[in-house]
Amino acid sequence: MVASDTVNRSGYARSRYLLSPHLTQDQAAAAVKELLAGLTFDQVGALVIAALRRARRDHPNKLKFQMNDEIGVALTLVLSENKGRDPVDFNFRQAVKEVFVAQRGERWLQPVLDSLWGLVRAGLAIPLYNGADLFPRLYQFTEAGARLLDADDDHPCLPGFVDRVTKRCQNLPDEVAAHLVDAQTCVEHGLGRPAVVLAGLAYEVAIEDIVDHLGSRLTLKRGAKAVDKIKAVRKAIPDLLGSPANPTEAESLGASEDAWDFANRLRARRNQGSHPGAYPDFADLAEVHEWLISAGRHLPGLWSVRV
Repeated sequence: MVASDTVNRSGYARSRYLLSPHLTQDQAAAAVKELLAGLTFDQVGALVIAALRRARRDHPNKLKFQMNDEIGVALTLVLSENKGRDPVDFNFRQAVKEVFVAQRGERWLQPVLDSLWGLVRAGLAIPLYNGADLFPRLYQFTEAGARLLDADDDHPCLPGFVDRVTKRCQNLPDEVAAHLVDAQTCVEHGLGRPAVVLAGLAYEVAIEDIVDHLGSRLTLKRGAKAVDKIKAVRKAIPDLLGSPANPTEAESLGASEDAWDFANRLRARRNQGSHPGAYPDFADLAEVHEWLISAGRHLPGLWSVRV
């Protein structure tokens, strides 16, 4: 049974379960089910990572988190805040944290379990099993996982990463977003080399569109290579964007120049990933994640010259 809502003195809608200091197992399960109701898979995934980041802040020396302890407590708090409710009290947190183990076979809890397993698939966490229990209760986070939890900015393993990037680039070709989505999918499966190659391909599509748009404003020879196109646009940025009249414009021009410098570095790393040679491999997830994070950070600056 899902509880009906009442309104407390602060004006927040709260379940009557949240007001009860002692809950039965069924009531605790109903309360968590209510907190998850109406959320999409991506929303749950983002909230799970937010909860893990909170657990990490509360326990900065730990890399091992338990479903019916740190994860359950932090996720209950994050879900309650997402519903616009007052912070839940200690008794409530203690009661509902067991739900994340006791109710693992329920369909409504599946998005939480899938989100955690996605972190395992991406190489960010290792599931730890207890005896004959077929479900993991503990998750040991890898170094790459710890970096995700310690960060407070965007990350390619966060749901909606590509949408947030492309919304900052008006009229960006759909193909750019398609390649970035593919790159993000590779990151989610721990596939470093194709992730970087696809990010480089996305940038190549954007660069070709920009070069075609700028046309005669660039000095390029027929059949110019990608590196020559990047250098030509980078050289023309002051003329394209004009001399900065104030600090804000100077910052924008600098961001564009930095973006095109990054584009050239990404081009080189993409070539290493797609051609034979004794180049550094792509086994370091931290490096792979940083390429995707930087690609998202610099794309608006790159696109800004398409004036």
